[in-house]
Amino acid sequence: MLILILVGFILLRFIPYLFWPVPTGYDAGIYLFLFKTFPQIPQWQKLGFSPGLFYLTWPLTKLGFPAEAILVPLQIAAEVFLFGCLYWVVKKLIDKKTALLAVFLLTVSAVQYRTFWYFYVKNVLALGLMILALYWLSQKKTVKALVFSLLTAIFHLPTFLMLFLIMLLSNFKIAGLTVLLGGLVYLSDWQLAIKPFLLPLLKINSNSGGSFYNLPVSFLLTALYLPLAIYGLKKKSNLRPFFAGAVITLVWVVIRLFFYSRFFITLNIFLIFWAAIGLKQLMDKYKQHLDLWQFYFAAGIVFIAAFIFKTGQPLINRQLFKEIKAFKAEPKAVVLSTGKADAAWLMGWTDYPVIAWNYGGEDKYWADEEWNQFFSSDTWQKAELLKKLPQPIYIFINDQNLVKFPEMQDSTCFEPKSLHFYKFSCI
Repeated sequence: MLILILVGFILLRFIPYLFWPVPTGYDAGIYLFLFKTFPQIPQWQKLGFSPGLFYLTWPLTKLGFPAEAILVPLQIAAEVFLFGCLYWVVKKLIDKKTALLAVFLLTVSAVQYRTFWYFYVKNVLALGLMILALYWLSQKKTVKALVFSLLTAIFHLPTFLMLFLIMLLSNFKIAGLTVLLGGLVYLSDWQLAIKPFLLPLLKINSNSGGSFYNLPVSFLLTALYLPLAIYGLKKKSNLRPFFAGAVITLVWVVIRLFFYSRFFITLNIFLIFWAAIGLKQLMDKYKQHLDLWQFYFAAGIVFIAAFIFKTGQPLINRQLFKEIKAFKAEPKAVVLSTGKADAAWLMGWTDYPVIAWNYGGEDKYWADEEWNQFFSSDTWQKAELLKKLPQPIYIFINDQNLVKFPEMQDSTCFEPKSLHFYKFSCI
C-alpha cells in the first residue's frame, strides 16, 4: 500500500510537466539564478538567505550538470523527502496504519500540492527536517534533535523559527542550544541575513504575509481533513511537540503575524499529522462502515485530481517560455521587466541584469513616482525615463501588459525584437 500511495504522490506531481513542460510557479527562476551565482549571492538575496540547498547543488553545477536540468528533479525529490519523513515519524510514534493514512492525506492535500506548485523547495525540505527534529525531541534524543534543528535552520529560516518556538514550549534547554548553534552558523551574515529578517516578525497584521492563498481559502482547502485533525488532537506525552506545533502555528496564522500566509503550509503539516490520528481512531471505532471510508478515500483522490487539472498549469505558456530562453542581446544589455513575476523568469533564463519595480538588486534608478509615470505616461515621457537607465536596454512586456503599452508597437523609439521584447533606440 505504501508503494501505491508513493507512486500516486509522485505521478500527481508529474502531471503539470506532462501537459505543460514549463517549471511551475515563478520561484523556479530565482532558484536557477541562485544556482548559477552561488556562492556569490547578491546583496538583495541575503535577507533571510538559507544556504543549505545550494550547498547540495553547487557541486553538481561545478561538475558540469546544467543548472536548469536540476530544477524539476530537485522539486520532485524534495516532495519525496517530506513524504518519507512524515511516514517514518508517524510509523515510529504511532503505527503503520496511521502512517499510511498520513501520507495519503499528504498526497491529497491541495495546500501541500500548491506548495509544490509554487516551487517552495527549501520550505518543503525544511518541513521534512523539522518533523525529524520534533521526533527526536519527543524521544528526548538531544543530540539528534539539535542536528536536525540545525539542518532546518540551514535550509529555511522561517521554518526554523516555528521549530524554535515549538521547542520553547517542549524543551527549553534544547531550544536554547538550537538557537545558539543556529546563531553561530549565521554569525557572519547577521546584519544582512538575520537582523532584517527578525525585526518584522512580531508585527500583527503584517503586510508581509508571503505568497500563498489567503487564509479563508487555505482553511477551505483543508476541509477534507480539518475536522479529523480536531478530533485527533488529544495531548499525549510523546506527541507533545506536535501538539505544540499545531497550537503555535494556528495562533501565528490566525493573528496574522509576519509571513502568516506561508506559515499556513507548516500548520497544514500538523493538521495532516493529527488528522491521520483522528481518521485511524474513527476507522477503528466504525469498522462496519467500510463503504463510508472507501467513499472518503475516493473523494480525496477525485478532489486532488480536479484541483491539479484546474490550477496546475504554469504561470506562462510554452511559447513565452521559449521566447525568454532564446533572448539574446549585446553583452552589456539590461532588461526592464514590466511585471514582478516576469522578473524571476528573466533572471533565471537570461544572462542579463533585470530591472523590476521593487524587486531584485537593479531597482536603483527610478523612484516609485517615476515607475508610476512609466506605466501611465506617453511615449515621450517613457523615452525620457528610459534614458536614465543603463544602455542598451530591452523592455519585456507580457501578454497582460501589451495593451498598456500600445505606443511601443508603433513608436520609432521602440524596436521590436520579438513578440514581447522591445529595444529602446531613442538614446
